[in-house]
Amino acid sequence: MSWREALLYALSFLAGVFGLLLVGMYAWSAWSVMGEPDQSVLFWHASFLMFGLFLLAAAVTFGVLGWIMRRESRARSGRKE
Repeated sequence: MSWREALLYALSFLAGVFGLLLVGMYAWSAWSVMGEPDQSVLFWHASFLMFGLFLLAAAVTFGVLGWIMRRESRARSGRKE
C-alpha cells in the first residue's frame, strides 16, 4: 500500500467519523426539541446536518478513490487478489 492510498483511507475514516458525529448531533438536537413550542434549533442547526452529509459524501469518495488506486497499482504490478 502506498502512502497515497493510506492517506485516502485515513481521510475517508476521519471524514466519516466527523460526518456521523455532526449528523448525530443534529438528530439528537432535533429529538430534544420535539413537542416544544420553539423549534428554531432545527433551522439553526441545519448547517451541522448539511456539513455532516457533505463529510459523509467526501468519506465515500475518498474510500472509492483509495480502492481504485489500490486496484490500479495491483493491475500494473501484475498481482491479482
